[in-house]
Amino acid sequence: MPESRESVSVVQTPINTSLIDEMLALHEQERLPHAILLIAPFGFALHSNARAIAKSLLCQERVVNGCGRCKPCQSVESDSHGDYRRIAPVEGKVSIGVDQVRVGCDFVAQTSGYGDLKILTVEGADKMTVPAANALLKTLEEPQGNSLILLTAEFSWALPATIRSRCQQRIIQHPERAVLEAFLTSHGQGAANNQTSDYDLLRMAANAEYARPQLFELADSVLTALLAQKMNVSEAYAQLQGTDPLEAVSSLLQAVETRCSRETNASNKLRLLALLELQQVLGALLRRLRLGSTPAKEGLFYHVCTLIAHVGRNDTTAVDESRRLLGIGT
Repeated sequence: MPESRESVSVVQTPINTSLIDEMLALHEQERLPHAILLIAPFGFALHSNARAIAKSLLCQERVVNGCGRCKPCQSVESDSHGDYRRIAPVEGKVSIGVDQVRVGCDFVAQTSGYGDLKILTVEGADKMTVPAANALLKTLEEPQGNSLILLTAEFSWALPATIRSRCQQRIIQHPERAVLEAFLTSHGQGAANNQTSDYDLLRMAANAEYARPQLFELADSVLTALLAQKMNVSEAYAQLQGTDPLEAVSSLLQAVETRCSRETNASNKLRLLALLELQQVLGALLRRLRLGSTPAKEGLFYHVCTLIAHVGRNDTTAVDESRRLLGIGT
């Protein structure tokens, strides 16, 4: 029987029903944690699941993803519910600022006005500035009554350890292959190749969700060519120079993490260690860019490409020099 348009629309934002069932059960048992960190491979469907959890817990019917009919469900969808707040980077900004977090923390400290639970969602918590993270930490250290703070993070390791340690972590399991294929189709990506692995299919779905497929493919091709020494630094620099530094570094980091996952069981352990070091450098660089660092784009891309080329040659001495030029400590 063919799918209806309604079922296709649900596929476009996959929901982890088992996770939401767990949240509803914990709330019913009065054992809901004060803070939960949601993570997912490539960050896929993080925001939709965070909203679904909030809507389910605030719904009058307390059903998975909310009934959609009651006033609380409709208010959450329109971000107008009195016991629900959502924080995310404002348009034109790459980070979540301290003032945004302070407003959110003040909200959590207030008494619930509509029910028995207040929910604060921090979308992209790994994009918080250091002052913002410190402000949130104070609230996490002193939980307020019946409140839930939901954090989502594509790069959870970028969060301070003090934040991570005060949150219960939940991994959003990726949907079945058929759901991912339908999601890609609904986003104009066409049918997936039967040879495409589930891992790559999930990456493609995440890139489609965040509208970044072309940049990732560019970053992945540059990384592959530099590591295989089939492209020189100048050629790689020429391909990246027209891109946004923050998005380019983020895409390169994602490409490196994808390659690390593929080479975990590879016989070339030296290459894997070099890739892990490259991941560390790009991660530190991404954090600096998100905190407002504005290095000259030309120099940044040239040094990043040089670093990748050094990793491709397993030249550890040159890798250390590239780290120094990028301002990344050992």
